[in-house]
Amino acid sequence: YLIGDYDYKNERFIPVMEGEKNKIFENVNAFPRAFIVNNYQVFETADDIGHHLRNASKTQLRNTVALLKDDISAATNILDKIKSSGGNLDKSKVKILNFSANEVILETISEEFSLLVLTQNYHKGWKVDINGSSGELYPAYFGYMGVPLPEGKNIVRFTFSDRNFVFGVYVSIFTLCIMFVFAVIKIIKWRFVLQNNSD
Repeated sequence: YLIGDYDYKNERFIPVMEGEKNKIFENVNAFPRAFIVNNYQVFETADDIGHHLRNASKTQLRNTVALLKDDISAATNILDKIKSSGGNLDKSKVKILNFSANEVILETISEEFSLLVLTQNYHKGWKVDINGSSGELYPAYFGYMGVPLPEGKNIVRFTFSDRNFVFGVYVSIFTLCIMFVFAVIKIIKWRFVLQNNSD
């Protein structure tokens, strides 16, 4: 979405709401927040993916996920299941049950083994569970998250926990505690000096 006080003369953005001063435009070419694909294409380098993303049609991008060879080298058996699934996504559905900064919960329905794409920035701090069991997470389109998805109805839960952030929180708490102890000691010494000077 875009917010502005101007009119776009472009079929890519359509107005969805208009206020006194501003309008809200929807980007009709944007990917949905989460979607299912059952086809993929592997690229050698990030530059190759970038070239593909700039030149492929919206339909190609929406139906075929772009994966980097180095990211999926250990996943060939999973990807073979996706390639052999046949290509019928007519009844595939994704419903967002919860979306927050550190947790995303989706309900998916697919008739065949496929790949769920969440258009959330990929980071090693993200983990995924499918129906309560740990799942595999791969960079899709070089920057989003892709998850191999078994057929049927699934609850997919993404959680984010960055070890560096957690470590930083602990260091900050420890530092505050040390500062508090030193402040208390300083106050006690200051009071002791004042009492001795008044005597």
